[in-house]
Amino acid sequence: MGGYYLCYRLKIYGVELPGGMQDYWTVPAVRMLHVPDTLGDDQAAMIEPLAVATHDVRRAEVKAGDSVLVLGGGPIGALIAMVSRHRGARVVVSEINPFRVEILAKLGIDVVGPGRDLAAFVDEWTGGDGADVVFEVTGNAAAVTAMTGLARVQGTISMVAIHAEPLPVDLYRFFARELTMHGSRLYAREDWDEAIRLAATGAVTLGPLVSRRVPLESLQDGMEQALRGGPVMKVLIDLRA
Repeated sequence: MGGYYLCYRLKIYGVELPGGMQDYWTVPAVRMLHVPDTLGDDQAAMIEPLAVATHDVRRAEVKAGDSVLVLGGGPIGALIAMVSRHRGARVVVSEINPFRVEILAKLGIDVVGPGRDLAAFVDEWTGGDGADVVFEVTGNAAAVTAMTGLARVQGTISMVAIHAEPLPVDLYRFFARELTMHGSRLYAREDWDEAIRLAATGAVTLGPLVSRRVPLESLQDGMEQALRGGPVMKVLIDLRA
């Protein structure tokens, strides 16, 4: 089927297996990717999350003229929004974190912030139809409850966030509107290639998503900062510091 990244026995170093922070790591040459000279180290470090976004948008078949709603404006949500916008879609991101709302606004992304009725906004934004594509990137139960009510008839819901526990979904709305829902995990080689191309040509802006840089000695603190949320997007480890 070509979904090698979905192997039933897939074990990822640093996730299911230890070893993601080795000093040295032997990699088959065929798996290496060339980073253009036009990209700096910080931008290159963001290619992996951008590949997640290009995969998600490809899976959802976003096209020009689509209305795309992204639930969650963290790094992945912001990148999904930018990739969708590059494809010609109308994009809105729902985000409640003020720090992230500010960054999204600086990137020229329309945001539905805290204090606004999301369902009422989507209804007005789409003329009562609902969004063509809804990306769930929050990992929050409230978003799962709401998502089927935000998509149009025969619309698409893309599950990007990781939900560790089973959650209730409005299956009546899912049935009544003939919605399509799919999961989007990891990426294929073509998604990496597209991510590098988008970054190298400036079609997607990566710099502002790096909110903090910390030295290697502060690795643990940097990871905790990222997990806590708050005023943070992406935390990069600067090995030269």
